[in-house]
Amino acid sequence: MIFEKKINIIFNKKNKISTAYLNIPIKGIKIMNEPKILKCFYNQKNNEIILKKDNEGQPLIVQANGNSKLYRFTLDKEIIEKTGYKKNQLVKIDITTEQIKINFNQEEKMSKIISIINFKGGVGKTTTTHCIGSGLTLQNKKVLLIDTDPQASLTFTALSETPKLTIKDILVDQKNINNVIVETENFDLIPSNLILNLAERQLTSKFGTEKLLKKALNKLEKTYDYIIIDCPPSMNLFTINALYASDYILIPCETELLALDGLNLLIQTLEQTEEELDVKIKNTLVLPTKLDKRKKVSKEIFEHLKENFKTTISTIRTCSKLNLLGLDKNSIYQIDSTCTAAIDYKNLVGEIIKWDC
Repeated sequence: MIFEKKINIIFNKKNKISTAYLNIPIKGIKIMNEPKILKCFYNQKNNEIILKKDNEGQPLIVQANGNSKLYRFTLDKEIIEKTGYKKNQLVKIDITTEQIKINFNQEEKMSKIISIINFKGGVGKTTTTHCIGSGLTLQNKKVLLIDTDPQASLTFTALSETPKLTIKDILVDQKNINNVIVETENFDLIPSNLILNLAERQLTSKFGTEKLLKKALNKLEKTYDYIIIDCPPSMNLFTINALYASDYILIPCETELLALDGLNLLIQTLEQTEEELDVKIKNTLVLPTKLDKRKKVSKEIFEHLKENFKTTISTIRTCSKLNLLGLDKNSIYQIDSTCTAAIDYKNLVGEIIKWDC
């Protein structure tokens, strides 16, 4: 079993030793048949630490930690220094029946973080987040979706059961972000719920609250190619947190007359917020949604968007199959891979993958 994650190694200066904490999935523990003692070796050629089953080794402390178990073992400081270890470093972990290999030669991968924003409701914001996330997964990308909207529509479309922990636990209660993530068939998810409405009051009086999400994301143990944030329909503290963490902004906009109202104001507000926060957003794009070229108004609004705003190449046409999203917790590609929405969002995903290439 091979996977990548970030690990922290804590140095005990008094005893001149270092203690490494490593979360290993239950599958990995079963592969090793829950060893009690491991012996540590350093492989200089591959720059890796090898932990083998050996009766002459050190006792391994096993501690329950949610759906995984926490392996705690003690390493010589000299070995750690040989690896060139850096705090919160990405490593590759290879687990077999007899040993664990921890390779320290992994290059740090930077996630692309995209915020999906619009102050109007019903423009396809949550639908777009869900379809981009599941579409990127189909392209073998590792994807994390974050629901920062108290309405929790994204959470509803993705999960069958009420989550135990949500984004509120991360931002308000300072819970470990890795314990809040829920794995689904289509992507990983940090869920939300209505309680988030009350959380903003608890945060407004605190200093540096706009950086809470970014700081939490820096502690992710699992590496993601893309992190997609579904934002609330307002410029509140959670939207500001999303902006502070993001590289890109995507604004879904219906090709209807009412949808244009406030679009200029939204973009101006975003630009002003970026300047005040000193945030470096690489690109802000409008995504035309619910396009119906059979209707004259829809075509005219679409042309207006292209002429007056920076838009995506891809557009999302009207599609009745999107109304089924969330009923069986399936993605649009599972509902009907040949429908117009599946085709359009697949094109959008291909466009996103090319960003910054």
